[in-house]
Amino acid sequence: MKKGCFLTGLLTLTIVLGVAFYLVKNHKVTINKLVKPWVISKIKDKFDDKIASIKNTPERDTLVSIVNSYAKSIKDAKDYDIDKDSALLDEIQFAMRDSVIDSAEISKIKVLFNKHMTLLYARQKKNSD
Repeated sequence: MKKGCFLTGLLTLTIVLGVAFYLVKNHKVTINKLVKPWVISKIKDKFDDKIASIKNTPERDTLVSIVNSYAKSIKDAKDYDIDKDSALLDEIQFAMRDSVIDSAEISKIKVLFNKHMTLLYARQKKNSD
């Protein structure tokens, strides 16, 4: 490899990395708008694959509607911190570990989902003020 090619490649890589860091740091919302729908669709596809193995019950239908509402709330949110909702996601995953979802698990998930929606509403209201 010639010195000129190496230096040109190094210079190009430095400029590309600099532009990428600048965009991430200063235009996070733009990147978030581009990446968020793709991530949500991948998570939703994975959920649909897992839910297919669960016995068809009213609780399963409730879980599907909660997850759909959760995905919509994430998609509509301007800022989203997944760490704040880890309890909800863990509970959904725990409920899906076997092929039966019971009413106690659904009630826990409903409580956590309502908490999620309350916190999300409070964050959006705080950001709009």
